Amino acid sequence: MRVLPEMRILLQNMTIADASKIVPIGFIVMALGWRYVSVPLQFRKSLWFAERLFERVSDEAFPLEIEQRVTDPSEELATMGFRAVGLFLMTKPRGRIESVYLLVLVNHQTADIVYISTLLARAGSGPHRGRASFMFFRPFVDRTCIATGNGVSKSIFRRSQDAGPLMLSDLSDLQKLYSVHVARCHRYQGGRVAVVPDEVDIDAEFQRAVTEDREDQMLKGYLERTESPVGYQPTLKGAFVWGWQELWPLKNLNRFAERRRVDRELKLLGFGGVKRFYQSESMEVLPLGTAME
Repeated sequence: MRVLPEMRILLQNMTIADASKIVPIGFIVMALGWRYVSVPLQFRKSLWFAERLFERVSDEAFPLEIEQRVTDPSEELATMGFRAVGLFLMTKPRGRIESVYLLVLVNHQTADIVYISTLLARAGSGPHRGRASFMFFRPFVDRTCIATGNGVSKSIFRRSQDAGPLMLSDLSDLQKLYSVHVARCHRYQGGRVAVVPDEVDIDAEFQRAVTEDREDQMLKGYLERTESPVGYQPTLKGAFVWGWQELWPLKNLNRFAERRRVDRELKLLGFGGVKRFYQSESMEVLPLGTAME
C-alpha cells in the first residue's frame, strides 16, 4: 500500500513515547467501534416481542415482592379519584426480564388512565431497579393521547401531534406528577373529546393497539415476524437504530435533549423549570386549567 510522503516522514520520526500515547487511543476507538456493532447484534438476538403481549390475571397472581411495590402508590392514587380496573401480565420469554406486571387504574371523572408498571427479573440475571414507574394518559376519541410519566414513553395510543410524552425521570411524587399531567391536558387538549376504554374490553383494546403499533414498526422496517415462537423481533435496521440509542454518546445526548425539553415545558406551564420543580414541596393536584405560579 502506497503511503503518502508526509505520513512516511511522520512514522519515521515517531518516538516510543509518541507511540505509547497513540496506542491507547487506538484501543479506545476500536473498543467503541466494536460496541457499536456488537450491541445491535445482541439486540437482534435477544430482543423479542410476543404476538399477544397482555394477559389479564387475578390479584392472587401477584408475586409478593411485586405487590409490595404497587400497594402504597395504588392507595395514594385512590385518594386522587383513581380506581383499579385490571392487573395485566406481560410475559418476556427471553432476556433478563422474567415478566412485567401492569396495574391499570382509571379516573372516570377526568377520563385519565394511569399504569403502574414493575418488572420481575430472572433469577441470577443481576441487579434490577426494584421500584414501580407510572404513566398518566388521557386518551381521546381520535385515538391520540396526552401522556406524562416517570418511566419509558410507551403508550397504546398515538401521541398527540402537539404534545409528545413528557417524562419526568425518577420523580416519585404522584401528586406533583399528576399536577403536571392535568396542566398539560388543559393546554393541549383543545376540542378533542376524552374517552376511557370499556373496563370489560380494556385488555382487548390493549392488544388491538399493540398489534397496530407492531404493524407500523414492520412497515418502517424496524420489526419482522417470527414463526417459532410466534411474535416479532428487530430487523437488522431496527437493531442498529435501537441499539445505538443505548450507547454513548447518543444515549447521553438524548437524555440531555429530553431534560431540556422537560425544563422548557415546565416553565411554559408555570412550574418554574426542572430544578425549581424537583426541589419544590409536594403539592395538591391542581384543578383543571391551573398551574403553579
